[in-house]
Amino acid sequence: MPGLALAPYPVVPIADCSNLDGGKLVGNSKAKTGAVKHSAADTNVTLSPVLLVDSDAEFQERFAASLSKFGCRLEILVDPSKLDSVLKSLDPSVLVVSTDNQEANALELVADLRASLRWADLPIFVVGNRLATKVKLSAYEVGADAALSKGTGLGELTARALGCVRRKSEKSEQPENSEPG
Repeated sequence: MPGLALAPYPVVPIADCSNLDGGKLVGNSKAKTGAVKHSAADTNVTLSPVLLVDSDAEFQERFAASLSKFGCRLEILVDPSKLDSVLKSLDPSVLVVSTDNQEANALELVADLRASLRWADLPIFVVGNRLATKVKLSAYEVGADAALSKGTGLGELTARALGCVRRKSEKSEQPENSEPG
């Protein structure tokens, strides 16, 4: 797909994406490249990706590197006009939309997605280089689940994204008719 690029970072083996300690990321820097593993079943599992809508190549690289330390992959969409079809084909764990993207208004994208029942449960995070309090409040008003600054919030963004990946992975492993228990 034009505009969609898989970050060139290796997937590293991890027990799961729960290696979070009080909101701080605790990675395994000695992990070797390989298949993602989930400790509960001790089998190879394909984790749903994180989808980033942003044209900032530097941030794409930093975010992808941060996620890859935990075995999670980042898919990048530069052209927001293809968002609906990419969401349908990827079924990401979380959508991260940048306010810095000149191609589209991030808040309008969030509002449009929240207007659709299909994406009502999709976690959506809004990020930007300098998010003023007013912009953050507007993001929450239109349905964003988080609003974070790119510079100071990369660790927090990664931690929240990993939480979404883990929840989606756990949900997909449960039998369809099972009750939480």
